[in-house]
Parts: sequence; C-alpha cells; structure tokens
Amino acid sequence: MLISFFESTTQTLTINTNHLKGIGYNISIFDNTGKLFYTKNGDVENAEVNQQVNCASFSSGLFIAKFSTGQEQLVKKFMKN
Repeated sequence: MLISFFESTTQTLTINTNHLKGIGYNISIFDNTGKLFYTKNGDVENAEVNQQVNCASFSSGLFIAKFSTGQEQLVKKFMKN
C-alpha cells in the first residue's frame, strides 16, 4: 500500500492511496489523548482512495491519523497549527 498525507495552509488533510488490498476502508483521526475527532468509512475504488478531511474545527496540536482496510493499516502523526 502506498499512502501520502498532505497538510496544507487551507486546514485540509489530503489522503491519497493506491495499490490497496481490500474493498472497504476506515479513516480515523485522534488527538494525542485518544479523543476521536473524525471517522469515515468508504469503499475502495480501483485500488485507490483519495479523501480530503477538513481540519479547521480541530484544536491546535498533535493528531494521529489511522487509515485501514480489511487487510492493511497505516498510522501517521501530523501537527495542526
């Protein structure tokens, strides 16, 4: 699985993936205390997922984004200013 997370000045987190195994996915974003800020389930189309998450309402700090399919999982940290 290839995945890239892009943070931008527009308060949006962009998640691009390809070469996925599985038919569904889940994106969950937690703060550093474990509080869930965002979750989304969806279907994998053509082994790819391209999602944008609006983080404007998130408080400033460290966040953990978890992306998973039925067969793969990736966890990444990012900062929100």
